[in-house]
Amino acid sequence: MKLTKSQLKFLRAWLLFHHSGFTFGHWFRLNWKVLLIIAVLLVCSAFVAAAIPLVGGICFGFYLGTASRDITYFRIARRRWPVVLDVVNWERVQQLVDANDKSVTTK
Repeated sequence: MKLTKSQLKFLRAWLLFHHSGFTFGHWFRLNWKVLLIIAVLLVCSAFVAAAIPLVGGICFGFYLGTASRDITYFRIARRRWPVVLDVVNWERVQQLVDANDKSVTTK
């Protein structure tokens, strides 16, 4: 099965979680770029709020809500992780990753 780059990244992350646990640190390392963008926009909207309170307040609330949504997604995924561990065929996941890694290196 030919996987896309995004699918391969997703399966590698799941293998990482499978071998070393589903922790906030691992999740943060996988999503740091998006979280950094949200943090920068949150700080910028705080500065805008000082100049234009209504617009800045709306932007600040939007980005704060986005950050809290992402953290909530992590918390929900962590609660569901024990079920995922039992349901997923980890040997098949490893086979898919290995097969696609070999096809990438042979090109």
